Amino acid sequence: MPEKKKRSPPELIEENPYRLLAEGEALPNFETEFRFGCSVCGTSLSAPRSHVGKQIRCPDCHSSVTVPQPVVAKPKRQPQLDPAFNIPAAPTAPNTVHADIAHQLLADAAKHVDEQAAKLPKGPKRPFRESIIGFGFYGATLALWLAFTCGLSLEHVLISVINDLTDSLSFASIIAIFVSAIASFVAIAMIIIISNYLLAIVIQTSAGYDRMESGPESFGMVEWIWNSFFVVNALAFSCLPGGLIAAPVGGILPIFIWTIPLVSAMFLLPLVLSSMLHENSRIQPYSAGIFATLRTHSSAWFAAYSWLIPLWLFIVGGQWITLLAAPVPVKIAAVGISTFCLLIYARVVGRLIWAIGRPSRQRDVPVENSDHTAELPVRNRPSAKMGKQAADEKLQPSLRL
Repeated sequence: MPEKKKRSPPELIEENPYRLLAEGEALPNFETEFRFGCSVCGTSLSAPRSHVGKQIRCPDCHSSVTVPQPVVAKPKRQPQLDPAFNIPAAPTAPNTVHADIAHQLLADAAKHVDEQAAKLPKGPKRPFRESIIGFGFYGATLALWLAFTCGLSLEHVLISVINDLTDSLSFASIIAIFVSAIASFVAIAMIIIISNYLLAIVIQTSAGYDRMESGPESFGMVEWIWNSFFVVNALAFSCLPGGLIAAPVGGILPIFIWTIPLVSAMFLLPLVLSSMLHENSRIQPYSAGIFATLRTHSSAWFAAYSWLIPLWLFIVGGQWITLLAAPVPVKIAAVGISTFCLLIYARVVGRLIWAIGRPSRQRDVPVENSDHTAELPVRNRPSAKMGKQAADEKLQPSLRL
């Protein structure tokens, strides 16, 4: 039998085809490579067509792999188009039904916006002449005045009882301790309640409302106490400069200890309270946007102070009468007058904030275009929890200072 010829193994390519070209050497023409898989580990390899039938080493498993014939891609079959179905489409009718629905939806949305905008307050044309004193005779304001007068009168009665009980050294002095605890509780409660309602009047008036739309909403005792610090801290910051001046001379003339701080508060309280509301901060008594309006809206500040200074004198004078040895009816009348002036005072401060939020008549450029302006949305301030909420957030009344 003839001997079978042994097939020689394919040539193993060991040379590295990658090298740096010499200077001036032309770039060689590389053959088109094709991809295939290692028969041992499945690693994807590539080789030129001239290496078909030869062996290369797999870079992963280092085994010899014979380069197979490249797989010829099958030609894609083109879709057969039957000329019988090559019929031109009929002209489509206009989509009038969907267009009418879209137009109706847009019209309803625009109508809703117009209705909500019509509900917003327009604001007074003459903020320091219209319904200033008359605000105190509105039904909601009269109810507040009656409640505040009764509460403060009760506090003064308790203080009088404590003074009478402490004059004696008998068992009555022990009762005075319990009455003092009750008086302290009533005083703290009245401060919190009055501060929140005064803040509600200021904010709702500054939003352009003529009447109180609602009182402070119930957010819990903690929220009421927290909001009361707007008024309490504003009063403290306003009295601080006068207190620093009165401290050195208080020993010589004791009357200066309380008169100078009250005079300081008379001029600074509207400015400090407006700044704290502007910054939405209970501890920041300065706001560049508010202080800028002293120049751009000086007439509004002058008109406001023509109301605020007399009202402040009536408030302080009424409380001073209650400290004198006056008959009880006189004290109650003094409390009623000072409480009424306090409500009007909050009304004027709200009108002041509303006035300085309008474009200035003293300049051609609106104040919101100045360097010290800031937008004050009502919903971002504590007043949003006290005032009437608009249905659409885009229609919320806002102030620009």
